[in-house]
Amino acid sequence: MGMNDDQLTPAEHAAVRQRLLAGARRIEPVGRHRNAWIAGSVAVVLILALAGGAVGIGGLLGTAQPQPATTATASPSPSPTPTVTPTPSISPTPSLTPTEPPPPVPAVAFDGDCSRVLTDEEASEAAGEPVSLFGRSTDSSLYPETTASTNLLGGIQCAWRGEEIGIGSFVSVTVLDARAVPADVTDKYSASVCTGLSAVCETVRVVGDAWIGATVPRTVSDLGSPTEDELQSIDNALAFVIDAVSSRLPETSTVAVPRQSSWWAPGSCEAQRAAVDRAAGGSMEARFPGDFVPEGLTWDAMVAAGVIQWCPWYRYSDTGRGPLFQIYSQPGAAAPDADYLERARLTPVEVDGADSAWIAYSETYPDEGMVVAVRGDNRLTVTFSGTTEDGLRAMVAELLQAAG
Repeated sequence: MGMNDDQLTPAEHAAVRQRLLAGARRIEPVGRHRNAWIAGSVAVVLILALAGGAVGIGGLLGTAQPQPATTATASPSPSPTPTVTPTPSISPTPSLTPTEPPPPVPAVAFDGDCSRVLTDEEASEAAGEPVSLFGRSTDSSLYPETTASTNLLGGIQCAWRGEEIGIGSFVSVTVLDARAVPADVTDKYSASVCTGLSAVCETVRVVGDAWIGATVPRTVSDLGSPTEDELQSIDNALAFVIDAVSSRLPETSTVAVPRQSSWWAPGSCEAQRAAVDRAAGGSMEARFPGDFVPEGLTWDAMVAAGVIQWCPWYRYSDTGRGPLFQIYSQPGAAAPDADYLERARLTPVEVDGADSAWIAYSETYPDEGMVVAVRGDNRLTVTFSGTTEDGLRAMVAELLQAAG
């Protein structure tokens, strides 16, 4: 095995290093230039090699082997890392599509407070005699509650009267959302119209979004057609009332309730015939035997807007007390408030298909009365005479089922 194949052990490396260092220190600085150059060269090479830690014995003691020339290659300078400038995010362009404004919030004119509509003094001036604000009568007459239906149109209906009910003692004001009242009703009352056997005269004026209706009494006892002078006096009184109400409109807003899918759709009176005939025990006529019928600008507005319907049914009797039904459908009216239930003396009664129902009897005629039944958001009121309670309840249940 050649010497160049032997490797020094760590101990041998250390011993050789010590000897070489010692020999290097004994070299004379002057004389024998060749030996000095050789010894110095060997010392430097060995120190560097031992510092590197791997030199064969042949490299140290044998003939020196020429080493290939090594050209120092400069390490290439690292290319600078390009700075990445973040691309600014682009905010999405706001949509230019116009959005629909939110629907207006339903609001009843003057918050349902009649004392804010007109003063007693103003009403008295229009009536031509002292009148004062009053609530619905609590006498024995039976009549359906219509305040809820008026409220659905964003409206309020108020009345002032004197101590004695009669000509010259009545003034009424109605304020509704003009957008909820069909134009043909407004047109009908754009000029003074005398109704109620010509005992009162009415007109309508639209001011902004408010539909203002006013009713004043005739000024003469002759209930024929008004003379030109009387009509001028009536027009002045109506204008006075509407001007007074208009001056207070900045204090309020009137916004109708949008029609809901849960409300009953207007139906035909004829669709009620079968149920009515069964309750009456015979065929009935679709009419009312008298002149005391719902009418006037407020009633016309509610009917045209679809928040109330009246279907009268009658059968003639020699006694004058034949069966009579007046059926009022009120979509969206829901249950009457406790105040009305108390004033009308309505007490609970069971009616199939009704969420709630009440009944009341006349104090004057025991076979007359009224039933109020509620199903969902809808109300059915039936005034009656000439039938049994069982027959009446069965008829109301059938009508509720048919209405949906």
